[in-house]
Amino acid sequence: MLTPRIGAAVALAALAGLCFAPITVCQNAAINEVAADASKAEAFSWLATAYGTGAAAGAVLAGQLNDASHVRAVFATACAATAPSWLFAAVRLRDRRPVAA
Repeated sequence: MLTPRIGAAVALAALAGLCFAPITVCQNAAINEVAADASKAEAFSWLATAYGTGAAAGAVLAGQLNDASHVRAVFATACAATAPSWLFAAVRLRDRRPVAA
């Protein structure tokens, strides 16, 4: 069975949470780097909107998948959904040039 005991679930949630802060810092740094000074507040607002929309859509999808299938399908879908983002970030990091100070 893939469903962990409560202690393992808490540990896995904490591990996932450890990834959230660095990702958020990188996103904020990217917005700060590319957005014009006059539109930075709007750019950061769009990031917050994307977080909220993604969390809401993910909760709906996860609930529907869990009801229709099993929690394994939810985890597999979450992993599959993050794969394109990871690939995009890996390619962008490889091609990134240092910013002149």
